[in-house]
Amino acid sequence: GLEPKRPAEGLEPKRPAEGLKPTRPAESLERNRSAETLEWKRSARLGSDRGHQCFMKRAAYNSKVSLCVRSYADLISGSVKATGNWHECDVIFSIWNALPAQGEGGSGSDVFFDIGANIGICSIEMASRTSAAQVFAFEPSPRNQFYLTGTFLANPPLLGRLRLFPVGLGERPANLPIYADPTNWGHSVVGSPLGTDPQVVGVVQVRRLDDLVRPPYPQVRLAKIDVEGFESRVLRGGRRLFSSGAVRAVFIELSPFLRGQGSSRHELISLLLEFGFRFHDFSRASAAISPIATWRLKLLACPGSNDRFDNLLAIFSGSPQPPLSRC
Repeated sequence: GLEPKRPAEGLEPKRPAEGLKPTRPAESLERNRSAETLEWKRSARLGSDRGHQCFMKRAAYNSKVSLCVRSYADLISGSVKATGNWHECDVIFSIWNALPAQGEGGSGSDVFFDIGANIGICSIEMASRTSAAQVFAFEPSPRNQFYLTGTFLANPPLLGRLRLFPVGLGERPANLPIYADPTNWGHSVVGSPLGTDPQVVGVVQVRRLDDLVRPPYPQVRLAKIDVEGFESRVLRGGRRLFSSGAVRAVFIELSPFLRGQGSSRHELISLLLEFGFRFHDFSRASAAISPIATWRLKLLACPGSNDRFDNLLAIFSGSPQPPLSRC
């Protein structure tokens, strides 16, 4: 019952009227040949990891959920093997619960976007712990796809809630090399080699989010974006979606990797302001969401050191703002 009933017609949809409200997530993807070809069919496992197999671990939040992670040293897999979860996924879960439902159908009609899904630890947690109708995951690395699909195949009750697109998201369609850090194989970077000893692990497809997700839009309560410096390109390639109001909130990383992709913290923040988002602090202890003052936002956009890592929560307000003044 997750696939749309209408067959693909291969035609461009008419442009929706302004203010068109989101509709059911199962109708959200343009059922053209391109999107249908790209989406994982939820049968065979994708990708491979040089002959390595899964290390299976029970999730800390639900002993019935099995997690397929790397058997060798890796940042995220190491944490999951030790604790049964990845700490950032718990933060994302808390933010989801603190946000009001996006759709008229209540929380059961909302969806979660995991852009830069890595091995799928946050995707499976959100599918398991929330009432999200669907989890849309985007991950280009075949090595990460191997574990992501392995996890969902190991959890049949949750499999139908995943919409996986094994591609990278960017500003324009392209086929680009993907690099990995030998000291942390889960750290994958598209297009530009970063780190001291990056290794090419393949060539991946990059697509625009606006070409994959078209009106009528899903009701996206929260989109997590963590793509190792590609964040600004993801936003530019999803300009229509993010400006539409269909995405309630974005949880996004500011990292030193932005520079390696020809972007900056200032550009990323200014794009979200242009799309109509406002930035907020989130207190996990109290589940409180509060606006960030402009002067603090300027400090985040123009830090004394660009080597910092920060996560920002942006919530759609519907009122586009001019970019921040230059650093």
